[in-house]
Amino acid sequence: MKTTRVLSTLLRVMGIVLTAGGLAVFARHVLTMRAYAELGSSTTRQSHDAEDLGMDATVIASQIDWEELRRQNSDVVAWIRVEGTSIDLPVMAAPAQDPSFYLAHDFWGNPSLEGTPYLDHRCDAHAPHRLVYGHHLTMGGQFSELQRVYLPERFATLGACHWTTPEAGEKVMVPLCCSTTDAWDQGIQHFSFDERLSLSTWLASVAAPCTARSNDWEDLSARAVSAITLVTCASDQAHDDARTVVTFVEVNRQPP
Repeated sequence: MKTTRVLSTLLRVMGIVLTAGGLAVFARHVLTMRAYAELGSSTTRQSHDAEDLGMDATVIASQIDWEELRRQNSDVVAWIRVEGTSIDLPVMAAPAQDPSFYLAHDFWGNPSLEGTPYLDHRCDAHAPHRLVYGHHLTMGGQFSELQRVYLPERFATLGACHWTTPEAGEKVMVPLCCSTTDAWDQGIQHFSFDERLSLSTWLASVAAPCTARSNDWEDLSARAVSAITLVTCASDQAHDDARTVVTFVEVNRQPP
């Protein structure tokens, strides 16, 4: 009887501790997301007519205070926004000696469960194919809204990806395809292209087996001049190797 009371007391104490710990994690998460929102307030946008600019998707002219962003952290190389989601975040280039640094650090370099979207160390912000990693969190934020975009009905709600850099301004990328894969899959980790394997040919090979893809994926692949793939966890379970990979393409204007 005494043992039962002791166990019961221990369980109640553990419950209180776990609840308090969970609340603390959630509170930190809210503060982190608020900080990113405030960081994003440095961006102003004005819509332009896509037809006037010769583009297939709505183009947004953005003015980002790169000087201020780089004053806070010189590792920032791009800003990403995805229509149809709340993704509106900086993208980092991790230090060469620690390529996954921003998996566990925020924009300001502080240890963080949320991390910050970051480029694969084998490419840069202007590469023909940019691979960008971002966390999926059960509490939301970062790339969480991409988790189930491999479902055709979710993919259909996805809008353009706006990729902005201080050197090249803003590029508007349209959704090409999405699927799930293993974290160690080498197929999506391709960064250089030549006459033996062009970007268009590679993109078509990526899109063909996907569970979700644009209706005109073949045409988009053929006209692509660059691509971005966003990667996040496909599972809510920690340490699961399943990944959701979403590819967007920048395309040449329609031929006359």
